[in-house]
Amino acid sequence: EFTKAVEAYGQAASAGQTEQAAAAALQTLCLACEEAERNPSPEILLAEQARTCEERGAWAEAESVYRKLLAMAEGSNEPIHSKYGRISKVQLDLGRLFLLQGDFAKARESAVAATAAARITELSPLLIWALEREAYCALRLNDLPGAQAAATEGVWIVEPGPLWDGFRARSWVARARCHVAAGNYNLAEQDLISSQP
Repeated sequence: EFTKAVEAYGQAASAGQTEQAAAAALQTLCLACEEAERNPSPEILLAEQARTCEERGAWAEAESVYRKLLAMAEGSNEPIHSKYGRISKVQLDLGRLFLLQGDFAKARESAVAATAAARITELSPLLIWALEREAYCALRLNDLPGAQAAATEGVWIVEPGPLWDGFRARSWVARARCHVAAGNYNLAEQDLISSQP
């Protein structure tokens, strides 16, 4: 049932059927949530614990939990794409925690690690998210060439078709931010115009 819902989403999105795609995406999400509630994995329980720590502002405890999740992902015997997908996701979560604390250097380290893991998965949405985070962190650290390189790669790896429109728009906006930081306002405007459709 879950696989059918995912396939229905892909078909509807590719055909430009927005309402059907949204309904299929919601069904996919509901099915995944129901399964997670029925049979929570140790990873899900730890992820909930980390979020609770973040809500309380217990940063060190949250980091410790994310490090446990990272160790579990790195030590798993899952297929390589699943394993590195989990590693990338945990690195993104860990980086978000560092961003909340204002530690942009550590956030960038996590973003770079998330990008490296995402490359192994060959999952372009995950790679685009990681590159966007990497570009944002580089900007916060005033590394304009690094930010530009990550954002530009994000723009070029987005796949064609309506299914990827949201990713495409985010990538153009991320690169526009880099252009603004470099004072290249005309290039920024061009990227923002490209993101609009």
